[in-house]
Amino acid sequence: MDSGVSGVGFVMWALIALLLVLQGRSFLDKNTFATGALLFYLATYFLTPIAGRLFESAVLFVLLAGLTLTSYRKYGFMLIILAFTLVYFIMKLGQPLMGFGTT
Repeated sequence: MDSGVSGVGFVMWALIALLLVLQGRSFLDKNTFATGALLFYLATYFLTPIAGRLFESAVLFVLLAGLTLTSYRKYGFMLIILAFTLVYFIMKLGQPLMGFGTT
């Protein structure tokens, strides 16, 4: 794995997986692909370097499934996404062009 990986993304997706699983059986039946893709990503995160690339193909389905959560889970989902965005932004502040520039 790349030495520049912080593991913050893994924690974020693990929390989102927890929210999806806590929603209940009928939710999991309707969102089997999204939940399965997320759990597959979490299970293979430390085993293969291409786990993230595979997950990128299904991340839209996971985000759409997160928007169908109910009650506090939906607010938790949005809070996790917002917090990850802010943490990622803060981590990139000192780098040229927010990490996309040359060093």
